[in-house]
Amino acid sequence: MLTVHVSEGFLKKALTSQMEPVRTNVATIEAEVKQKLQNVQERVTREVGERVNQMSTEVQRFKGD
Repeated sequence: MLTVHVSEGFLKKALTSQMEPVRTNVATIEAEVKQKLQNVQERVTREVGERVNQMSTEVQRFKGD
């Protein structure tokens, strides 16, 4: 029977170095998702504002008729 003892510090260091690329990828994906969400929010806000302005213009036109 063979027994190998690994110190907790060594194991933690090994796992930390292996997880770094994963953390980096997750951070990159998170930043991309946040940017895309912000873009969608801005576009929806702009489009809703344009629609409200169009509706307001049409209502004013009907009032004039």
